[in-house]
Amino acid sequence: NFWGCLGQKVYEKGWQAKSHDQLVSRIESKLKEFGLNYLQSLMKGITSKLRNIADNGVFATFKK
Repeated sequence: NFWGCLGQKVYEKGWQAKSHDQLVSRIESKLKEFGLNYLQSLMKGITSKLRNIADNGVFATFKK
């Protein structure tokens, strides 16, 4: 998912923030590395996923 990918980019090669401002700056710079096609592909199908959640509940996909 997006947040997992962003986290990987931010902390790649063991990077660690020394301050809040440094972390914010790093996140902003890494956000620029995501391509538009990647972001669009993440959003593809979101309407049907949200409808499924609304109709069946949040955990419906985990039930067997």
